[in-house]
Amino acid sequence: MKNKTLFILSVTVFVYFSILLLNSYVFKWEFSLLGVFQELLTIPMLIFQVVLLIIAFKRSVKNKFAIKNLSFWSFVFMLISCLATFGSFITQ
Repeated sequence: MKNKTLFILSVTVFVYFSILLLNSYVFKWEFSLLGVFQELLTIPMLIFQVVLLIIAFKRSVKNKFAIKNLSFWSFVFMLISCLATFGSFITQ
């Protein structure tokens, strides 16, 4: 997997969980189609999120956490996303 692909996937997962958390706490939309997509995508995205975090961490270590590298920013996005997602499990 290239760094650009890793970055795009990381941003996609980050945006998905950001929208999910915003819907849960701010918007509170209750459309049935939205609920179907949330139920179908949340568990695979949780697993994918952890996998991307591990891959991004390995690549960041390999590149010595260079800020100019996309793998570093993928790691940052995934770390923030994991902390927010799993932190929301604790605070509820």
